Amino acid sequence: MRSRWKRIRYRLEWLGLVIAAKLIPLLSRKACFRLALGVGRLMSILDRQGRRVALANLGAAFGDESEYLALPDGEVAAQVLGDLGPQLPAIIHPLL
Repeated sequence: MRSRWKRIRYRLEWLGLVIAAKLIPLLSRKACFRLALGVGRLMSILDRQGRRVALANLGAAFGDESEYLALPDGEVAAQVLGDLGPQLPAIIHPLL
């Protein structure tokens, strides 16, 4: 079952990458930035494992007394992925 899910997941990721590679060059920088913000927020909701990793990284970097760890888990992950989201198209856009 797990290997079947991985195959489906990898195909969906590949399809998303192909769509992004064709869509990003057609968008203006502003539209690309807004799309990335939305995708970053969506991924912060859907990616539970990534959220746990982000919190563990914040704890390791800033210690247990970090102000980031006092925020609700979903808010921290949304901020991290929301900030990361716009960076990816900025990197990919010139390459395409």
